[in-house]
Amino acid sequence: LLQVGWTSICAHVPKARSVMTRCTECLAIFVSVCSVISSALYTYVYIRGQQVSFFNEIHSDFASASMMDAFDLLESFQAATGEEKYAQEYIRLKVLRLSGLHQPQSTKSSPAESAIAAGLCAVCSSEADLAQRLDGARRQLLHYMDKLLMFKRMSYITQSMLDEFPGRSRMAHAVQLLEPLVEATAATYHISLEEHRNVLAGIKDAFGLSVVPMAREEQANASCEADGEACPARR
Repeated sequence: LLQVGWTSICAHVPKARSVMTRCTECLAIFVSVCSVISSALYTYVYIRGQQVSFFNEIHSDFASASMMDAFDLLESFQAATGEEKYAQEYIRLKVLRLSGLHQPQSTKSSPAESAIAAGLCAVCSSEADLAQRLDGARRQLLHYMDKLLMFKRMSYITQSMLDEFPGRSRMAHAVQLLEPLVEATAATYHISLEEHRNVLAGIKDAFGLSVVPMAREEQANASCEADGEACPARR
């Protein structure tokens, strides 16, 4: 009986070892799967946390005082000049600032002439200062748009985040303020401004915006007036 029992036990030992081996392998596979799942969940939570951080950044940038001042300045300038002369007046002021137009005072001028010259210089100085502020506002808005595109391109933020904020209507308004200035500048100085145009094109593509129209006649008028040439009659 003892021999039979021992033989039976010895016969079951390999099977028990095989079962233990399979259980160990299954446990190892289960632990590996759990590790992969936990790593994936951690990565997802980390990425979402980073995206939220970048989303908060673009929200804070848009709500900053300097950004609000830039929008207010361009909106006020557009309202004061009208949409038809918006880009034209911007170019006139830009040319004035870059050329440093100041009337030199004559040493033999009368007091009245000196007063007139001083008044002209004050006007030129104030207009040059306005031109600098307008150009700074344009650059700030373009920089913000470029930042949005960079964050999206590097997957720091998603399209759904962009649709939530700044959103289509805000970006349409920004493009409407910037595109005439960019196009008029390119036409006046005969440069492509490819980077600026690519930013505007990327924003319009990301938010599904149509091209903001600017009459080519206005571009030509702004260019020729800045060059001191006779402009064709406006229709």
